[in-house]
Amino acid sequence: MAAMRRLSVSLDEQEYDELAAMSDKHRVSMAWLARHAIAEFIDRYRHEELQLPLRLPHGRRAKQDISRQTDPESDPKNDNPERS
Repeated sequence: MAAMRRLSVSLDEQEYDELAAMSDKHRVSMAWLARHAIAEFIDRYRHEELQLPLRLPHGRRAKQDISRQTDPESDPKNDNPERS
C-alpha cells in the first residue's frame, strides 16, 4: 500500500453538515468520503485542460461566482467612480 499523505480542508457549516449526514447514512468516515470525491475528481479531469476554479453546483466558490454574475456592482470590470 502506498504511503498516505495528510491534507487539511476547510468547509463551511452547510458542507460540513451534509458530509457528516452522508457519513452517518452510509456508515463511512468523512475522510473516506473526501478521499472518494478527490479520487473521482482526478479520474474525471485527469486528461482535460481545466480552467480553475470550477463553478460548483453549491458551496462557497459557487455562491461568490453567482453573486458576481447577478450583481453588476460587484464586477470589478464595472468600476463606477460614482459608486462610493
